[in-house]
Amino acid sequence: MNFSVLIPIYTKESPEFFNQALESIVQQTLLPSEIVIVEDGPISNELRMVLNNFESRYPNLFNIIKLEHNSGMGVAMNTGLHYCKYDYVARMDSDDIAKPNRFEIQFNFLKHHPNIDVLGCNI
Repeated sequence: MNFSVLIPIYTKESPEFFNQALESIVQQTLLPSEIVIVEDGPISNELRMVLNNFESRYPNLFNIIKLEHNSGMGVAMNTGLHYCKYDYVARMDSDDIAKPNRFEIQFNFLKHHPNIDVLGCNI
């Protein structure tokens, strides 16, 4: 199953948490086809280093969208959705840590419940 993961990021986010969030995605039992990162305005050098590290480790997985100014999460998310290549989009914040089987569980549920359009999780 092809799907995108959409994550907005802005300069005040924690590089440590962002690193953990990205690591939790690339260690999934069901890997995304792309990760769309929306930089909501210029980001810190530390966040850039985290992103550069993952881009070099996983070439062609990341699609980085850069907004010139911080416009807020709503604008960042709507912009990012336009760049997602796939019909299914998993949404994460830059400090979310996904359990290793999150995407596998969610997509198995969607496969068996075709009447469901939106699926969330809560911990």
